[in-house]
Amino acid sequence: MTEQPRLGILTKFSFGLGSLSTGIGAAIMSAGLLQLYFNQVLGLPAVWVGAAIMVSKLVDAVIDPMIGRYSDNLRGIFGRRHTLMYASAIPAALLFWVVWNPPTGLSQPALLAFMAVSLLAARIAISFFEIPSIALAPELATYTHDRTSLLAWRWFFVVVGSSAFALILYRVFLAENAGNPLGMLNAERYADAGTIAAICIGITILVSTLATHRRIKDLHVPPPAKSQSLREVLADCRAAIADRQLLLILGAGTLMGLAHGTKDGLSSYEALHFWGLKPQQLGVIIAAASLAAFISLPLARPLGERIGKRRAMMGLYIVWLATTAIPPALKFAGLFPEAGSPALLPVMMGNFLIATTCSLTATILLGSLVTDVMDQISARTGMRAEGLTFGVLGVLSKWAVGGGAFVAGAIVSIVGFPVRAIPGTVDPAIITNMILLHIPAAVALNLTAIVLLSRLAVPKAAATPPVGGALKEVAG
Repeated sequence: MTEQPRLGILTKFSFGLGSLSTGIGAAIMSAGLLQLYFNQVLGLPAVWVGAAIMVSKLVDAVIDPMIGRYSDNLRGIFGRRHTLMYASAIPAALLFWVVWNPPTGLSQPALLAFMAVSLLAARIAISFFEIPSIALAPELATYTHDRTSLLAWRWFFVVVGSSAFALILYRVFLAENAGNPLGMLNAERYADAGTIAAICIGITILVSTLATHRRIKDLHVPPPAKSQSLREVLADCRAAIADRQLLLILGAGTLMGLAHGTKDGLSSYEALHFWGLKPQQLGVIIAAASLAAFISLPLARPLGERIGKRRAMMGLYIVWLATTAIPPALKFAGLFPEAGSPALLPVMMGNFLIATTCSLTATILLGSLVTDVMDQISARTGMRAEGLTFGVLGVLSKWAVGGGAFVAGAIVSIVGFPVRAIPGTVDPAIITNMILLHIPAAVALNLTAIVLLSRLAVPKAAATPPVGGALKEVAG
């Protein structure tokens, strides 16, 4: 790989732009929305829906390292990354549309099969963009704090894309009003939203890939790939995560993924029935994530430089965890604004803004740490396998998120949550039981993950860019 120039704002912006597709995909394919749509709107049992989400995540996670490894070794016409990124645009757009347009008249088992297959196909299609795209980061940025900036732009567009589309989703398509009295129970509105999401995903993938096309000539070109046995492929996967640092990150990511998957699967139920929010209010709250992205973008790098990536990350994750645990406790104690109170929306927005800012900034710093570890592994082994490593790191995390979606469906079934329930009509005991099963488990999982991340041994980066593009480290 040729020596890379220092990153300018155009390169950072172009790299991050493609994550709009990831953000839009996250909004339209969140476990909470899928659970509500297939359970409350189409009538599938909640535990079936959770199982379908989990299976799609499990299989997709297994395929991701294969995509990463294929990308690492590809000698395509547009290089090893951009070739796959271009190829993913149309299939990803089409398959995201399919998820929200199931054939009419399907039996419940047939609808379940449709859901599982369409979800899996859409996830695989977007992975052909996401994995090669994120694998560009260590090559584009050879200086550790440049990587923090680069990943900050990536997460900026993920959050802006997700929150902006969620705002449109909940305030336009699913808003409860005179023209749509069913609100989030109107199946036709989901189909319309799916069409817009599909178009946006296809366009943003193509635009972002074109924007970084000019850097192809500077990127690493792999030697001709040799055929490998399955044992050798598995050995490569083991080697990709054998480093102790990556194993700690993998363990923490798995625990956080399980907590996140559960929270995501229950989010719509809790927003509508526990907090008493209208869909359009939910859209406004989620839109606050865009402000969090603007705060995190310039914040992550200075924090990493001045107090260290690990220390900053730990503090931010702890504050974020407090925003998860404290509001439900205050509500049970009668110290939180009730549904219908004028104070509810601004308080929920403020809490969400703090939570998102902290989690987003911490995640940027963690991603930067991962790329640093990859450089150390590459220097030790002589192998550049960023795609494989990112793919393998995502396996257990995606499995955990899928498992969390299943847990969410199981919780909905265990507490006896009724199908097609109108907010305000559900037995309060059912809602209370749902929260009591969810929040303590989420706190325990995330707290354990934070403890694992506290054990990372991260070298302190030099304050000035290294000569020759290599990372310069000093004892820390």
